[in-house]
Amino acid sequence: MIYNTLSDEKVELNWEQDYMIRVKDHKGVREFRQLSGGEQMCAALSVQLALAKEFSNVGIAIFDEPTSNLDETRCDFLADTIGKVRDEYGFNQLFIISHDETFSSITEQEIHLKKIKGKTSLA
Repeated sequence: MIYNTLSDEKVELNWEQDYMIRVKDHKGVREFRQLSGGEQMCAALSVQLALAKEFSNVGIAIFDEPTSNLDETRCDFLADTIGKVRDEYGFNQLFIISHDETFSSITEQEIHLKKIKGKTSLA
């Protein structure tokens, strides 16, 4: 269900007992390694959200560079979908670490960092 929200496709994602992620869509059943980079990122984010939702009651999820391997269309779609995921799946706070400006339009607060001579500080 979460994968469909992130990808906007009617797809069945299964995380099997052997820990293999398999996707069933109009192309048939494909293993994680057979997916495109963007499809892999959506699958990984879906599993991460499902685990956070199932095993935690704190309502927090942290994403580190969630747009890596996503094309511009999927990046924009992911940004638009983040709010929907937050509301539909009960996440009170989402932390997004990114070098990408994609999420600027949907964030309530941003913290920008800079690194000068090996030291990181607030920008």
